[in-house]
Formats: sequence, structure tokens, C-alpha cells
Amino acid sequence: MPSKTSRSNASKRKAAARVLSHLQTKPLTPSDTIWPQLDDYQRSVVEMAIKRKTLAAFAEQGTGKTWITAGVIERLRPSMSLLVVPLENIETTWQELLAKHFNVVRSLDDALAWQKAWAVPCVLLLHYQAINPKLLKRLRRVRWDLIVYDESQRLKDRGSRLSRNAALLSASGEYRLALSGTPMDRQPNDLWAQFRFIRPSLLGTWKEFEDRYLEPINIDLSKYKKGTVMWHRAMKRRMIALRRRPFNQAMMPQLVDTLRPYCVRVTKEVLNLKPVDFRVHPIILRGAHRAAYDAMDGRMVIDWANVTAQHAGTKRMKLRQICGGFVINDDGEVIHLGNAKLSRLTYLLRTLPKPVAVYCQFTHEIEAVASIARKQKWRTDTLTGADRKRRPDISRAFQAGKIDVLVAQTKAGGVGIDLFRASQGIAYSLSESFIDSDQVWARLHRRGQENTVTWHVLVVQDSVDSDQYKSLLSKSSATEHTLNHFKR
Repeated sequence: MPSKTSRSNASKRKAAARVLSHLQTKPLTPSDTIWPQLDDYQRSVVEMAIKRKTLAAFAEQGTGKTWITAGVIERLRPSMSLLVVPLENIETTWQELLAKHFNVVRSLDDALAWQKAWAVPCVLLLHYQAINPKLLKRLRRVRWDLIVYDESQRLKDRGSRLSRNAALLSASGEYRLALSGTPMDRQPNDLWAQFRFIRPSLLGTWKEFEDRYLEPINIDLSKYKKGTVMWHRAMKRRMIALRRRPFNQAMMPQLVDTLRPYCVRVTKEVLNLKPVDFRVHPIILRGAHRAAYDAMDGRMVIDWANVTAQHAGTKRMKLRQICGGFVINDDGEVIHLGNAKLSRLTYLLRTLPKPVAVYCQFTHEIEAVASIARKQKWRTDTLTGADRKRRPDISRAFQAGKIDVLVAQTKAGGVGIDLFRASQGIAYSLSESFIDSDQVWARLHRRGQENTVTWHVLVVQDSVDSDQYKSLLSKSSATEHTLNHFKR
């Protein structure tokens, strides 16, 4: 086994080789090529980010968050910048733009070697999942002039590894910028963890935040003798209530006053796009298909299909699958239950102008929809989580008019891809997350879109489908109400 000394010498040799490699690469010198290309609202956000040093730029999808970041880097001229972005759009969005104007590297070793080789700014571009505990420790030892987190809604779960990483990195960055078009799913509670990175002292600790801004919990444990069954039941209710504790709307003015100096909201109004037209297509389940849904909803079992649900979460997942016409049984087999949604989708594909983007939740739905499109001889492609490396090619082919029907999974096709060549979209199945849904709508409704975007939403009546759609509308309204306080 190599000794510590030999490992250290090997590490030094690798570092020296990196420096030599970068010395052979002519660096890009700072220039003012970004600023003239920015719109006035983008310049305003750039100036605010530099003036405040810490800023949450909640700019809707398609308003140019990447260009805003490039503007900050160009105007600030930081020696060392760290950008943390989603894996899904690191190539199609960030690398593609930044590499044209800045010295972009993809590892910390390369960033340090670059600084040693050339006294010019460089940008370290990482994706969220790349920051493991070992790398985090090394990143914290570097004094970053600028740290940027894209899609900062991924930090909203304060207990997640991603969120804790951002909080620990906060002190290492002199300037900090968080970017998101949909920073909250429903309640302002989601903003706390994002501001823990942006400006940790602003909202205080989580205990201070919940005591000040959240509704009180009215479960009095003193009524029960400690350790009794009733006490344990009350304690369980209290723990559940704490996790679901709603925001106290009476405190909204105070929260807005606190966050407003370090937060800006940019909506698509600046792009002068035509409003999105949402058309709901009611779907009715009949016969055995409806019976299967009712059996799962009532007894959590479909005997003839060998499908069971052990708890409420699995039951809800099975009900969502059934709405799409399929269900995965206990043996892992996909059981076809009916064509209620598929029939409506087939009609829409035949009548809507091409190209069309279709979004689904489950892979078996994607396969079924793609099969229908291919039988009609339409040029069809699919985008799932397994197609990450193909994403840039799919996006370019779609925008170039080489794809008539794109069938995408909500998560995989919700970021890092432009589909504004299409003005017709079909939501075959819905996500329970407003954030994911809003990002899907924005694939078509963004800068470059010249027509009215129409989304055809297939909703099974009297089912989890209709409940989800109502929930998405409610979340959308609540989110807009909160974020519009930060418009300038």
C-alpha cells in the first residue's frame, strides 16, 4: 500500500501536470460582450446583485437567468466563481453559454490549477450531485468571490443534503446569487432554506422563523399524564402538525419587508408573450377500468390483476397509474386497464398542428403514447431520465423541425430543453408538484415563442387526477400571490 508521502508526491505531480496543461491553453481575457446583449430588466437584476452582494433572483423560466448570471460575472470580474446547477441543464444551458465568454472548468483541481497558471478569472461549473462530503470540505477552504445556485428551489427542504451543503458553502462566498423561477411549491416556508444560503442571518434559525412566521400549534400535552397512551397519541398529532405547520398569513407584510431588499421577482410580462390557454379535457373511466380504480380506492387491492397497496402513498401512486390506463402489479408486470385517456390523446394528436409536446409521469405511458404517434407515421422521439446525454440533440432536432411529436417524462423534460417551436402541448398525466408542472408549461411558453401556447390537460373525473389539478391551481395562485410582492 502506498505511503502517505508517495500519495502526496503523486498528487503534487498531477497538480503540476494540470498547471502545465492549462499553460498550453490560451485563456479568454475579460471583455464586455454580455452587457450589450442584456435587456433592461436583466441589467437591473445584475446591478442589484452586485450592489446587494446577496440576492435571490426569482425570474420565471425563459426570462434569461443564465444571461443574468453571465452579466454578473462580466461586471463583477470575480477571480474565482462557483456555479452549482442541475445536472439536467449543465450542458444545454450553462456550459453552452458560459464557455463562449469565460474560462470554464468542471473540477476543483482544474480551477486551482488554472488560477496558478494564469492570473485571469475562471468559473467552476458543478452540478448538485457532484458535491459529496469530501469535495464540500475542499470547496469550503476556497475563498470564492461569487457563488451561484441555479434552480434554488432544490434547497427548500432544509434537511436535505443539497440544502445543508449550500448552507455550509454560504460563508465561503463574498457574493451569493440564488436563481429560481418557481422557488416555492405553495407556502413561503419554502423560502427559509434558500435564504439560509443567500443571507443566513436574515430569517434567523428555523426555530426563530417558525415561532415568528408560522401558525401556532394548539395541542396541549399538559392535559395528559406523560407516558400514557393518550399522551403518546397527542405527541404524535403534535409532531405531524409541526411538519405541516402552515404559514401565518397575517405575518406576510413583515416577511415581505424583511426579504424585499434581497429579493427580486421577474415575470414573463417582460417578454410580452401571449397568455397560456389551458384546456381541460374531462376523461370518464367506464366498465372494468372504473371498477379497478374503485377497488384500489376502496380496498387498496385489485384481485384479478394481483395489485395491492400497503399504505396510502402506494395507493395514491397506483390510482395515478390507473388513470393513465395502466397499473404495475405486485410481480412488476404492466397491466393494461383501458384506453380512456389514450383515445382522447389519439384524437388530439390527429387534429393538433405539429409539432406537439406530450408530457407523462410514467415510462409505460411514454411507451404507449410514442407507439400511437409512430403508427401514424409522425416523426417521434422520447425523453426520459435515461436520455440525459441525448437531451441537447433532442432539443436541437425539435427546434430544427425534425421531430413532430416529442413524448417526455415530466422530470426529465422539465428543465434544460427549449421547445418553443411548438405551441401545442398535452399533459397526459400530472405531477403532484407545482414546481415541476410550472417548469413543464415553460418549455413552450418562453422567449422566442410567437404564438399562443395551448396546453391540453387530460383529467379523469372523480379521481386523483381532478384532485391534483385543483391542487395545482391552488398552489399556483398562492405562489403568485407571495412572489408578486417582490416585483419591481
